[in-house]
Amino acid sequence: MKTSKSEIVYLILSILMVALAGSVYFLFGNRNNATNSSVVTKQVSTEQSTHSESKELSAAKAAIEALEANPSQENLTAAQEAIKSVKDDVKKTELQIRIDTVSAELTNETAAEEAVKAAENSQTTVNVTAAQETVDALTNNSKKAELQARLDAVSKAIASQASAVTNYDTTNTYSYSNTNSSTYSNQAPSTYTSETIQQEQ
Repeated sequence: MKTSKSEIVYLILSILMVALAGSVYFLFGNRNNATNSSVVTKQVSTEQSTHSESKELSAAKAAIEALEANPSQENLTAAQEAIKSVKDDVKKTELQIRIDTVSAELTNETAAEEAVKAAENSQTTVNVTAAQETVDALTNNSKKAELQARLDAVSKAIASQASAVTNYDTTNTYSYSNTNSSTYSNQAPSTYTSETIQQEQ
């Protein structure tokens, strides 16, 4: 059975079409695969970055919570170090505000402690007033109560000293008054007796 020329031409054209379609598939199919591979790689990279960021953020939050629960210079330094790793600027700013709040309170506590010590060492009303202002500025209730108790003890000591001085002055004045009265009483009869004797003479 002989094949006609037209059938041969159709066969050749069909082969060429299949070859062309295969070439197009391999060219564009590989590009899509490369693009898909790139997208998948980026997604994995983003997920890893997010996971890492979440881990750093969690560590920073934990450090700040420890600082808020137990304010100290050591915990303040640890919290400040922890937020350096946080990449999200918004969250980093929020965490820094919390750290700054505790830092300000620690500064106020140090100032109040020094003022109360000064009042204890030199018990004057001026020192007590100055110390009271610093204690009033505190927000940590337990520290505030502790320093207030010490300051109240100083105030009582000052009041007690003032009362002792007042009692001493009152006692001395009374004594002095009695002494003068006694002198007058002793002198009066003597004078009276002398005059009486002169008149009688």
